Amino acid sequence: MIDVLPSLTFEDLIQFMAPRLSSFNLVAFSNGNVTNEQSLEFAQTLLSLTTPFLNTRESVDNDPVSFAPTDRLTHEFTASSKDNSVLYVIREQTDLTLDDELRSKMFFAILNQLFATEFYSSLRTRQQFGYIVSTHNFVMQNIPSLAFTVQSPTRSTTDIQQAIEAFINNQNTRIEELSEHRFNKAKNTIMQSLLREPKSLKETTGRDWREIAKLAPDFKRKERLIDTLKTLSMDEFTSFYKDKVVNGHATRLLIHNHPVTLNQSNEIKWLKI
Repeated sequence: MIDVLPSLTFEDLIQFMAPRLSSFNLVAFSNGNVTNEQSLEFAQTLLSLTTPFLNTRESVDNDPVSFAPTDRLTHEFTASSKDNSVLYVIREQTDLTLDDELRSKMFFAILNQLFATEFYSSLRTRQQFGYIVSTHNFVMQNIPSLAFTVQSPTRSTTDIQQAIEAFINNQNTRIEELSEHRFNKAKNTIMQSLLREPKSLKETTGRDWREIAKLAPDFKRKERLIDTLKTLSMDEFTSFYKDKVVNGHATRLLIHNHPVTLNQSNEIKWLKI
């Protein structure tokens, strides 16, 4: 990009825009201080102006990719950065009922609350892996997951992958000894986040857009998550953790930008995708 940018001209921009403006897909969203009738009137105006240029292709269903619970998959992507970047994901399955999906999302959210500070302290503060160290809920195509992200200018991809797995394994005892107080504190933090109302129209719009972009939009999702979170017990959470993390009944994805050396065994085999 740096090499190409200086050579671009205004004429290049016009030539680039012309074919793209001659045929396109239209997606519109109305929000704020407008009535339903005003929104429909605006939509009709847009359609009348753009119909001659709209694509007529049928939409393509984007079905979630299915993996086996015991799959261990790795993918190397191309990047210009010399830093070693790793995204390590513990991923739920695709064939969940709605209730199981909501429960799994909340279990992973609780796990993220319990892991986040300790993961940062371990790899960022004590081990000095790099400036980007985090855990986060990673939901793609409505599939619940927990992700670990590390970017390091000094440690190899192999070092990062091994450190993430060492951290996960070291948490088993902490989860086994989890107190009701810590569990409820994590639940309450998530609950407060879910109950918080948007502070601006921009925030409301962003939330609605994220829902629209999902395979199955559900504008009552937040309420369903709140109701689900209320019902979860600590025993259910520890059982979920033992099944998905300790016993390995959840797909592991390792995404990285530089080569990695993985330990293969009869129990664990990493496959490139």
